[in-house]
Amino acid sequence: MSILIVEDNEPQRTMLELYFREKEEDVIVASNAGEAIEQVSEHAPNIILMDWMLPDGSGIELTKQLRLNGFGGWIVMLTARSDVGSTIEGLQAGADDYLTKPFRIGELQARLGTATRRMAELKASQWYAGTVRIGDLVLEREYMRAYHESGDLILLTPLEFAVLQRLVMRHPEVTTRVELRGEAWGSTYAGTYNPLYAVVHRLKTKLRDAGVKRVQIKAAYKKGYRLQVS
Repeated sequence: MSILIVEDNEPQRTMLELYFREKEEDVIVASNAGEAIEQVSEHAPNIILMDWMLPDGSGIELTKQLRLNGFGGWIVMLTARSDVGSTIEGLQAGADDYLTKPFRIGELQARLGTATRRMAELKASQWYAGTVRIGDLVLEREYMRAYHESGDLILLTPLEFAVLQRLVMRHPEVTTRVELRGEAWGSTYAGTYNPLYAVVHRLKTKLRDAGVKRVQIKAAYKKGYRLQVS
């Protein structure tokens, strides 16, 4: 597992770096957004620990940029902001998880353990096999890729693909929030539904921006979500 720590606070960055090196993890660091982009390009980390405030921008904007550039790893946003609005903003920008400062290092380690395990499970699952076409949307499940019927690739993170695939395979039935959350983060995940809501929001935006018109994600009141296909 390769971890990129993006943190401008030197004591915090050093503490995290030493901790993960003691755990014999492959660790790289960046103190600003520019360095982070270079590190991602050179090392392609599996996980990014992303500070919200950076001297040359914000972790939010950096996360958006990395996702637009196709980064598919796990991003954990680290911030002192604890309000729900900030949490949702970070998740909608493309983060997969969110941890409020100050945090216990053991909690962070547990989150990263879950992330590593879940990413491996998603990629190894036999669930991802074959190509599925629905409306003007095409999924290559083996490679975790989604396309518009024109052939244009829709850049999705592994979590986004997992949620979309579950909705596709359950169509026309409703997929419950519990099922979708378990599909993305694993059945033992006990957090709120905010990450799921953020992933669904991102999916809707990406499908719309890609020109997908015949497949829409609709909320099923107090139940979950379903696909509307025309």
